[in-house]
Amino acid sequence: MEKEEKEEKENIHIPSFSSTEELYGIAPKELGQLNYKDALIYKVQGAKKILIELLEPHFMDRDTYKINKINKAIKFNLYLLKELEEKQEKQEKEIEKDGTNTRTM
Repeated sequence: MEKEEKEEKENIHIPSFSSTEELYGIAPKELGQLNYKDALIYKVQGAKKILIELLEPHFMDRDTYKINKINKAIKFNLYLLKELEEKQEKQEKEIEKDGTNTRTM
């Protein structure tokens, strides 16, 4: 009997809520066609849409696990966007400082 219970426990699959489609409502194929910054923005927008749907039910009926995971995903992607923008600003300042701005106007 113990052997059967052990095998049953080993076969239980606990679903993780971390796939791109679950967190952002986006198929990974869609992100492959975007540049990095646009993909981050697209992911944040998709996650916000899902979050709005999850917040519609009465407070006691909400899926707080999913809401928390999506909030974390949004914060993470916003952090990455901020980091990217800071890096781009730094590079632009270095270009201006060096006088090697090769952009055409």
